[in-house]
Amino acid sequence: MSGNLKERLETLSGLVAGDRTTDKAHAFFKKNFKLPGNPFPPSGIADATEENPPLRPKMAKDIVDFIETSYRDRQSHSMTVTGEYGTGKTHTLRFIEQVINTYMNVGDQSARAIYVERPRLEANELNRTILRRLGFDTVRKYIWFAIREVLSREISGDEEEFRRLRRNLTLPQKRSVGALGGTPRLWNEEDAPIPAAFTKVFSEESLNDYRTFLFALEKNGWGREAVRYYLVHCLVTAIGEDISIDLADSFIALLLARDEKSFSSWESLASVTKLRAGSDLRAPTFLQFLLRIMQRNGIRYVYLLLDEFEEVPQGNLLSPRQRQEYLYTIREVFDKIQEGLAVVIAITPGALTALTEVATPLADRNWRTINLQPIELEDAIKLVQCYFDRERERSSIKRVKAGDLRPLSEEILRYILDHLPPNVQKTPRNLIQFLHRLFDYTAQNDIPTINQDVVKRLLDDFGAMKPSQPQVHRRRK
Repeated sequence: MSGNLKERLETLSGLVAGDRTTDKAHAFFKKNFKLPGNPFPPSGIADATEENPPLRPKMAKDIVDFIETSYRDRQSHSMTVTGEYGTGKTHTLRFIEQVINTYMNVGDQSARAIYVERPRLEANELNRTILRRLGFDTVRKYIWFAIREVLSREISGDEEEFRRLRRNLTLPQKRSVGALGGTPRLWNEEDAPIPAAFTKVFSEESLNDYRTFLFALEKNGWGREAVRYYLVHCLVTAIGEDISIDLADSFIALLLARDEKSFSSWESLASVTKLRAGSDLRAPTFLQFLLRIMQRNGIRYVYLLLDEFEEVPQGNLLSPRQRQEYLYTIREVFDKIQEGLAVVIAITPGALTALTEVATPLADRNWRTINLQPIELEDAIKLVQCYFDRERERSSIKRVKAGDLRPLSEEILRYILDHLPPNVQKTPRNLIQFLHRLFDYTAQNDIPTINQDVVKRLLDDFGAMKPSQPQVHRRRK
């Protein structure tokens, strides 16, 4: 290996392992802009794991109104977030997710938001995405806490189903028959003592956690399958007699699955191992069942957030038949689940028109709509202030007054918005992408002041990077 190449590779290693402050650009940003580095993401998309940049005031108010109204009456609600690509639809859904899961996730009357990144080939595959978003261990805990109260009640009351389980686990049905044959003699159940191990397994201490229960069960020689059908009975009792026994059995199989087999149980429950899901695993039935389990865990209202929904009525992802089946399934979700669920979809304006004019299954739904318009100067200022303030708070740089726009200014932002190339829409994403390129350019060329001349140099190049026409999905014929 040549010395020059080795030196370059060592530089790469230091780039990954080293401190950001050792970066050459860091000194430039710190000295001239009072920033630790370029504050804008190159993609123009806010990181979902971080604090969301601010929404426009009216939009934020409409969203909070929707969340509050739907939660108060607990009935089924629906809302669309519509806008062209880059106007902030995903950001808006992430904001809803953050608000609900941060401020409404306590107590036994909590709410939960579940974000679904994009539609799949079948609406039933919502099952898989929802389970993945909740998390394998969380779903198992939900199942256990849904049945634990029933378990405790049956144990303390010595109910018939529990006595049947005890007989099956502790009493052999008959004595072994000798070589000469003869009639087997049943055990005298009244006289048979209850093993101490059984009492220990089915105790309040053991029932605190499903892992503790399963460990105690196997430690004393009983397999997990031995209690499967009893736990199905407990789940049906907890959730309601009108639910699917097969679906209850699928959830219990997931609870009891060993780690090495949990994936197959998970996939079976999510129906992705079948070309077409059975009636018990279709999205409406599955969601209704899951909502009841979550309600038993103190989650009284769920917000299902479906992003990139334009793929359903307009995209090339689905065939016409799949499209209609998908939309009828979503309609069935609304019709079957009358309480405990709100559905929010993000969709482009053209696809929303197709949804109401062409996709008849959802044409008569009462959608509340938030329409994301092109970004104006006031909102651009707040967006930049948010990124600047966040970066400065995280760094060790001496605190700059909150809201300070330097090295930008209102005049520069107005100039950028007014002089964006014709093929570049005034969206938050395009603005952030341009600002990222602008800040990189100043650092690379050691330009300490951002003025109109500097901005003008980059605007035409930025327009050349963009397609001449906005990319839209065409309907599949």
